[in-house]
Formats: sequence, structure tokens, C-alpha cells
Amino acid sequence: MSAARTLLSTRRAGLAAELEAVDRALAELPAEEPVAAPPSPASNDDDAWDVDRAAKFLGVSTSWLYKASAAGDVPHVKNGGRLTFDPGDLREYRAKNRRGTTMKARVMRRAGDPK
Repeated sequence: MSAARTLLSTRRAGLAAELEAVDRALAELPAEEPVAAPPSPASNDDDAWDVDRAAKFLGVSTSWLYKASAAGDVPHVKNGGRLTFDPGDLREYRAKNRRGTTMKARVMRRAGDPK
């Protein structure tokens, strides 16, 4: 058992020495300027938005947005069963429906729901 401990102790010392050598080598490397990450495709405002992003932009729940889209009240595109929204269309929609009440209340009144 003592031979195994001696071997283990020797390996630990060897690994510690190797780690110190790596640390010294890294410290000698010139500092690099941080590289900015390229913008992700989802962050491009010209791309179509998914339901979550569109609902957040409009300030409504996703379930409300699904219902309003199905009723034809909110401009959208259906891509193989997936709803997407053009950011420009949503900006226009939001601007047209801003009249002192929330968009949700306006659409609900139009649909005959007093809430």
C-alpha cells in the first residue's frame, strides 16, 4: 500500500510542476484584444420574429397573440404551421392601435368581449 501512495505522491508532484509550467507559459503570452462576438441571427431586427418575441414587443401574452392572429387581427405569416411576424408590420400595427387603451382591450372590444 505504501508503494501505491508513493507513486501517487510522485504523480501529484509531477502534475503540479506541469501546471506551474503551463501557467508560466500563459503569463508570457501577449495579451489579446477581446474579440466581439458576431451578432446572432435572432438579434437582427429585420428577420421575422417568433411568437415569444412578437408578444414581448406588443406587451401581450403568447396565447393572446395566437388568438388575435387566428382572428386576423394581427399581421402574421404562417410558415409550415409556425407563426412568424414581420417587425415592420408589428410596429405599424402597434402605432395604429395606440389610442389611449391597450391593444388587447381594443381588439377584445372589436370582438364583442366587454373586458
